[in-house]
Amino acid sequence: MAQELRSPIPVQPAPSSPQNMPAPPPPEKPPLLSLRTAVILFMAVATGVGIGALTFVTTKSYPEAIRSGLIAAGACTVGLHTLIG
Repeated sequence: MAQELRSPIPVQPAPSSPQNMPAPPPPEKPPLLSLRTAVILFMAVATGVGIGALTFVTTKSYPEAIRSGLIAAGACTVGLHTLIG
């Protein structure tokens, strides 16, 4: 009951020809927003919401809270754009 050891059949690489070459991968889509832009917008929105909430707690006025939040978000966007630039 001796088992016969067989060596694997050597595989020869196929000759390189245009027919055997894999297709190139499709080009990647560029991101919608760059990382810098996403960070700036996230921080501006977070600042605007925070300032708006604090203004509302203080004044109990929705229009003033919205106005303060929008002004803070706009100022933060400009400031971070300059700072991170």
